[in-house]
Amino acid sequence: MADFARQYNMACSFALKRLIESGVPATVEHGRGAPGAGGGSSARSVSDTTAAFITCLDNLRLSMTAVDQVLKTRRAWKHPCS
Repeated sequence: MADFARQYNMACSFALKRLIESGVPATVEHGRGAPGAGGGSSARSVSDTTAAFITCLDNLRLSMTAVDQVLKTRRAWKHPCS
């Protein structure tokens, strides 16, 4: 895996370390994915809200303006905030 990253000039040392050494995703390693491990809930909310907002904007850029198309992503955008 390290040879592949070097061959393609990938600068992802922390990701390689997690993949090769610990074998767990960053969300679990930093506590967000583990049940009962506090600390990452506000960062996760920001991330989820940002992703939903970007998806909503992308849908509008693709001319998806029908209410049934937009409302689904709009609800997903609102949900992480609550």
